[in-house]
Amino acid sequence: GLSFSVQEGIAIPPSLRNIYKEIALDFNSVLMPTHGNLETWAKQGVL
Repeated sequence: GLSFSVQEGIAIPPSLRNIYKEIALDFNSVLMPTHGNLETWAKQGVL
């Protein structure tokens, strides 16, 4: 959830990088963000 989110410009924490890796393994067509801000995903109902 949003507890893993960080503001843009802050390095992606290892825990969130692991989440991104798992998502990439399950959903090859999903483009992973280059930042750690998850607010857009939350607004879309993903989280």
